[in-house]
Amino acid sequence: MNIQRGYCGLKCGECPAHIAMETDDDALRAKTAAEWNAQHCSDMKPEEINCAGCRDDGTHIGFCAVCPIRGCASGRDVAGCPECGDFDACETRAGFEKQTGLNMRDAFRE
Repeated sequence: MNIQRGYCGLKCGECPAHIAMETDDDALRAKTAAEWNAQHCSDMKPEEINCAGCRDDGTHIGFCAVCPIRGCASGRDVAGCPECGDFDACETRAGFEKQTGLNMRDAFRE
């Protein structure tokens, strides 16, 4: 399986919602919905656990559907946020890194 990265550096190809959609795995959808509902106090249904991945058209799950990083980077013709000339000053990037604990520069070095 191709481990694709989102513009932020997260590995979409390792996300259970992406894997479930790619493999049409209803058991993984059910397991993921239960785990995410417990973690995030949400009410996702197993049939909602589908995501094409950040760079692909199609279904995007939860936050990925409205991700400001995805929207910005896809319009700037960059492979990832670290390539953007506004990277260091970007408040969206800084907020995302603070929220997730992800260092985008390091994520693209892996």
